[in-house]
Formats: sequence, structure tokens, C-alpha cells
Amino acid sequence: MTMPIDVVLLFGGIAVILALFAFAVWVLFFTPLIRWCFYGIIYAGFSYLAVQVLSLPFKRTNFDPKVDVRMLPEETLAKTDVQFVTQVGPVQGAEQFALNVSGTITNRSDRVIQRIRVWCRVEKMSSGNSEFASDWLEVVVRPGETKEFSGRISGYLTGIIKAGFRGMQPPERRFCRLDELG
Repeated sequence: MTMPIDVVLLFGGIAVILALFAFAVWVLFFTPLIRWCFYGIIYAGFSYLAVQVLSLPFKRTNFDPKVDVRMLPEETLAKTDVQFVTQVGPVQGAEQFALNVSGTITNRSDRVIQRIRVWCRVEKMSSGNSEFASDWLEVVVRPGETKEFSGRISGYLTGIIKAGFRGMQPPERRFCRLDELG
């Protein structure tokens, strides 16, 4: 009894695939070149980490312990005085409104502030649901300066339904904060 050619080709193909897999495993695990590459990657990673740890004091003080070269964003934010007001106004759509902000910023840090991000939570429905809006405003404030800024946070706020009014009305309740400095 002879085997059909299809079965012979199937078993032959499986045997070739297994042989190629065995060869790949042998190359990966039993040749020195791959092992050397693996060790090189490991040693390079440890060397990079060691250089980063050893250079930390120089990154932080710039050879003068009184001058701090790097300041965390939270530190800059804490040394910044911001006062702003927000207004909601209509845009071209009948049910959408724009959220605008204007105010002043005083930079009491030793870093230049190039832009600010204002984040707002705005009433969406009378049931207490909210929608969120934020945007970056370009304002360059050098250390010790006070500058005015204004801009649009969002032009796509959904209006709310109010009793006694026809159509959507601008949302009244909102909470806004200075979120980030850039």
C-alpha cells in the first residue's frame, strides 16, 4: 500500500518546519555570537544606568550648590500667582457655546513660563453631569514679570435646558483651574 502524494508532502513540510525551528534554537542558544550580543546589551544597559546615577549631582547643582538647575513643574506651579475669570458666550451653532478665559499671571520662580494650560469642568445637564475642556494658552512670562493673558478654552460646549427658556442656554456652573505650565 502506497501513501498518497498529498500525505507525503504534508509530512515532509512538517519535517522541514521542525528542522528549521531546531536550527533557529541551536543558533540562538548554542553559538557564541548571539550570547556575546546578549551580554553586550546587558552590560550596556547597566553602564548607562551607572553613568546616569553618577551624573545626578552635576545635573542638579551645576557646580554651584546655591543654584538649582532643574525645577519640578509642581515647584514652578507653586511659585506662580494666577488670577483669571471665565465667560461663556455663544458661537455659531444654536446649541453650542464657547468658554473664554482672561486674567493675569505672575512668575515668582526662576524659570521662564512659555504657556499655560487651563482645565475646566462645566455643567452639561441640570442632572449634574459634566463635560471637561482644557487648552494651552501661549503667554511668555519671565521670572519676576506679570503678564495678562486671554484665550478660548473650548468652542464646543453643550448648552443646558432651563425651564422657561426656549432652546439651549449657556451653562452657568463651572470649575476652572491652572492645570499645567509649559
